Amino acid sequence: MQRATARLNLSSPTEDRHEVAAVWRLWLPLAFAVAVLVLHHAAPDWTWRRLFAEGWGAIELAHFVIPLAASLIALRTLLRLPAGTAPALKVWLGLLALGCFYIAGEEHSWGQHFFGWETPEGWAEVNRQDETNLHNTTSWLNHKPRVLLNLAVLVGSVLVPIALARGWASGAIGRLRFVLPGASCHVLGWLVLFYMAWDAGRKAGHLPYISPRDAEMHELYLYSYLLVYAITLRNRVGRWRRMN
Repeated sequence: MQRATARLNLSSPTEDRHEVAAVWRLWLPLAFAVAVLVLHHAAPDWTWRRLFAEGWGAIELAHFVIPLAASLIALRTLLRLPAGTAPALKVWLGLLALGCFYIAGEEHSWGQHFFGWETPEGWAEVNRQDETNLHNTTSWLNHKPRVLLNLAVLVGSVLVPIALARGWASGAIGRLRFVLPGASCHVLGWLVLFYMAWDAGRKAGHLPYISPRDAEMHELYLYSYLLVYAITLRNRVGRWRRMN
């Protein structure tokens, strides 16, 4: 690995290493996907009630806990950046922290799914699911951000590794190497894209359900991807500090 430059920025040298143990980034995500598939067919009622039910189902809770953890890790990393860090990297980590916090809040309607308060009448008129959140008021706060995240996963964990392996666009990629997803993100990235494609095929009537709510599985792996990505950036900043 080359010695890091004196000023931490988006293009600072970094190793593409596994930042998370294989049990968390590989075996557990794969095993959980298989387990949900089996349970969906063997015990559908239990799977729905315990895993997918709104509010207190395990996967619904994970949709809150995982992005919240990612937000806190990104925020802590931002606050521990060394003096002289490039503003672009500060902005990047700030957006990651804010974005993950927004996801966590929106997933449980800022506490409504936990505490069960009534949606104010005026808000219910503009929210298509009668909830106190923003993403059900307009596609600009729901579908379009989700499309951007899916595109980021596709680029970061599929197209960039292919380009690097073939020696394409190495200069352009190098300008962002410090903030590109690492090897730990790639399996989760493929799972994100798999469930995204499967859910689209199911909605089109071409594929069966492989879980009670395939879109929720897609979100679970998308948020897990963000968590592992936040851990990756935290560890990279920690290594840079130790080297300098």
